[in-house]
Amino acid sequence: VRIGKVMMQFGHRSPVYDRALRSHERHNKIHNYPLHILRYPILDGIWAKAAYIQYVLLREMSKPEADRLQWLFWVDSDTIIMDPLMPIEALLPPDDPEWDDVNLLVAHDWNGLNAGVFPVRVCDWSVELFSAVLALRFYKPDIDLPYAEQSAIDYLIQDERLSPNVIKTPQ
Repeated sequence: VRIGKVMMQFGHRSPVYDRALRSHERHNKIHNYPLHILRYPILDGIWAKAAYIQYVLLREMSKPEADRLQWLFWVDSDTIIMDPLMPIEALLPPDDPEWDDVNLLVAHDWNGLNAGVFPVRVCDWSVELFSAVLALRFYKPDIDLPYAEQSAIDYLIQDERLSPNVIKTPQ
């Protein structure tokens, strides 16, 4: 399985975030995961996250299938890898046709969907999801999105066209 990590880290430099990044760099080196880091804001606030995921998805989808990543693993910049020997593959659905329709795994906490860490499959479905996430606040401005892109993802994956491809896990 070909996996790449995606994160954003810009603004004021913090020793805490630098330490978190080092934990990912060590993990990536052990497991040969490329790391895509957004260093400059491209949209207002946290919406840059969805835009950057979309950018990486589109870049991967433009490659021949044999050369592209199969999964992207989003990690917030404050996440720390506690066990660098544990591969991300252990968190993904089994490599079995029965699970081929699973494109997104998300966790839920007391605020609903928690989009701090999640894997998303590199596929057309994911491109469509993140296109919808980015468009939602403009095309449905009356929808309450208290947690910005996180609330948009949560709203959209309730849709019967998207929900069959999502696994929701308790945090």
